[in-house]
Amino acid sequence: MEQRNTEQWYAIKFFVKLVDSVKETYGKLVKVLGDEALSHAEVFRWHKDFKNGRESVGDEPRSGRPVETRTDNNLCAKMVPKNISAKQKHERMSISQDCLEQVEADPALLDRVITGDESWYFQYDPETKR
Repeated sequence: MEQRNTEQWYAIKFFVKLVDSVKETYGKLVKVLGDEALSHAEVFRWHKDFKNGRESVGDEPRSGRPVETRTDNNLCAKMVPKNISAKQKHERMSISQDCLEQVEADPALLDRVITGDESWYFQYDPETKR
C-alpha cells in the first residue's frame, strides 16, 4: 500500500510540474489505476502541497504516540502470562472451554454473575455455616 501511494505521489508531483489541474490529475490517476487510485481529497491535498513548493514525496514525520492496533495475537499475549508452565496454560484453556460450554448451554448464566478483576461476586449472599 505504501509503495502504491508513493508512486501516485510522484505522479501527482509530475502532473503539477506539467501545470495540470487537480481535476485533470485525478482523472488521469483514476483512468490508469481505477479503484486503486487515491481519493479525490488526497489527490487535492497532495496537488496543493506540490503546487505550494513541497519537494519531498512521502509522509512527514509525525509527533506523538503511534496508533495502536488490537489483534487477536497481541490481545491473547496480554491475557496469558509468559511465566506459567505448559501444564498451567493447558489447564487455563480447559477451564475457559468449560466456562464457554456452560454459557452456551445456559445463556442466562452470566446474568447471575458479577465479575471484577479476577474475583467473582454473586448477586446473592451465600448461606454461611455457623
